[in-house]
Order: sequence, then C-alpha cells, then structure tokens
Amino acid sequence: MSAHNRSIPLLGGVAILVILAACDGPSRPTTPPPPPSSPPVPSPPQPGPAGVTVSGVVLEFAATGEQRPVPNLRLKVRTEFGAGATSGIALDDTVTDAQGRYTITGVTSFLLLFQTAPGSDYRCLCDDYPVVVRLPVTDIPVVHTTWSGNRPPPNLWFMGTSFWGTVSERVGGSPQPVEGATVDWGYPDPPATTSATGFYMICSMSGSDQFWPVTASKTGYNPAVRQVLGGWDHEVHFELTRR
Repeated sequence: MSAHNRSIPLLGGVAILVILAACDGPSRPTTPPPPPSSPPVPSPPQPGPAGVTVSGVVLEFAATGEQRPVPNLRLKVRTEFGAGATSGIALDDTVTDAQGRYTITGVTSFLLLFQTAPGSDYRCLCDDYPVVVRLPVTDIPVVHTTWSGNRPPPNLWFMGTSFWGTVSERVGGSPQPVEGATVDWGYPDPPATTSATGFYMICSMSGSDQFWPVTASKTGYNPAVRQVLGGWDHEVHFELTRR
C-alpha cells in the first residue's frame, strides 16, 4: 500500500474524534482572549555627539630654531567636513592664554583649520594650518610677520602631505625670487601665494601616496608644472620664464 493510501483511514479517524467531541455534553465557555497590549512607548531621542575638546599651544618658530609660546594671540578657526580646506563652517575665534595655550570645546569634525587673525604680529606659513582633532599633537606653529626666509625655520613641523618651496626666474643668469606668484595643486586645498623671497607653503591632508600636478603661475610669465608625490615630496621649487 502506498503512503498516500495509508493516510486515508488516519484522516477519517481524526474527523470522527472531532465530531464526537463536539456532540459530547453541553458546550463549555471558551477562555476570553487577552486584552490588547499597549502600544510600545518610543524611546526618547538619543543626544547627538557631544564633541571633544581640542587644545594645544601656539609656538613661534624663530629663524634660529628657537620655539616659544605666543600668548594673547587671536586665532580664526573653521571646521572641515571632508571636502578640504575650501569648505567648512567658521567657529568662534579663540585667544591663547598667558602660556600660549588655546582650547576649543564641542568639536565634532575630523579636522580644524587655523589662521591668525588679521593685524596679528604672527602668521602661519600656510593659509590654513590643519589640526587633526584626535591626534595627540595639536600645537600650531607660527612665525613672526617680520620673518623673511626662503625655507621653513629649523624644526618646524607640518602635516605629512604638505610641501614648500620657492618660485624664481633667471635674471642675468642667476635665480631671482618671484613675489606674488600662485602655487596651486588643485581642489580641495587653497593655492598659496609667494612672499617677497619667493617662498610658499601648502599644508594639506589630501593626496597621500598620489601624484598631483602642481602649477606655479603669475601674470606675464609662462606657468610651470611639476608632479608632486603627496607625503614624499616636501621641497618643490619652480622657475618661471617671462612671456
């Protein structure tokens, strides 16, 4: 007998038992259903990230290599949201204390960008000095506005993909500095402008282990382009020729 045929008597017996149970005596009341459960109470909204506190010391780097804290220095601060130094939101200015220390609370971004306030006696060597919020070292290097070197002061530190150099032209066979030239390695970092000594510096967080075309240009000159390997090429010089 097949398995299909064997199942028929079994199903018939089950039907008979169900009929007998229904006819046996008066019907009994059924258990009332449980009351409907109350709707779940939504959890209160969780607060957003409270942010972290960033603090450090603003240090002046002298041409001789000396380092000293800079007290009562006003700094302009912006956040950065992953699109480079050209983006972000301006925060309130901060002023260093008597020991040259600054403190910013409630920081939720990955990076802060610093500039000295207009009219200050000090300046960063690049237009926006980046500070990685969660790194242990958050000090900010500056130089006096009278600094007129053509290379960074000794012991000056900067981010790993940053680079510096000079822009010059040949006059009578010898290189002469080109002031006011623009050095640009593209979005998202802002271009740098050369000083009277032809010096420039770009402080950057982008482009590590990548080749980037960097262009030096000025009106009346032919632009010069060099390939820079981010994180490895820290000294990059340009020579322009007049049109």
